[in-house]
Amino acid sequence: MGEDPASQIYVRNKEKDCIHCGFAGQTYRMEDCSEEELLALIGRLNKNENIDGILVQLPLPKHIDEGKVLRAISPAKDVDCFHPENVGEMMVGDPVCWPCTPFGVMELVSRIKALLRRTKGELEEKQLHLGNIFMDSERRTAFVNNEPVELTFKE
Repeated sequence: MGEDPASQIYVRNKEKDCIHCGFAGQTYRMEDCSEEELLALIGRLNKNENIDGILVQLPLPKHIDEGKVLRAISPAKDVDCFHPENVGEMMVGDPVCWPCTPFGVMELVSRIKALLRRTKGELEEKQLHLGNIFMDSERRTAFVNNEPVELTFKE
């Protein structure tokens, strides 16, 4: 939805990635739709047993309540883990799934950290230097493979 150029590129890349990985993916381009139409589509996708995951590309147009839309997605099908139930489960370390982008970044950092530890042995345990990429800046905690990791934020 909308005209955000970065979102359009991101959606095109997701479509290509689905094909590359052999996933069945469906993109719904809903230009100029109402909030009710979007919520109705999400309701149908939630009920469809052939659909495993739902991802709504943000940002949404101003006339659509983003929170209402994200809460409408079934927590079991919420690929981004934006549903409040999934955010809570993530914070206690017991999510249905991990959101792909932060998890991918954390996994990459974890592998780099392990490589650095093997080669230099001087990287401080449980401390990662990242930008503000994860949602819990108050607790400065993320999770990698269900293990809490303290984050140090560079300004």
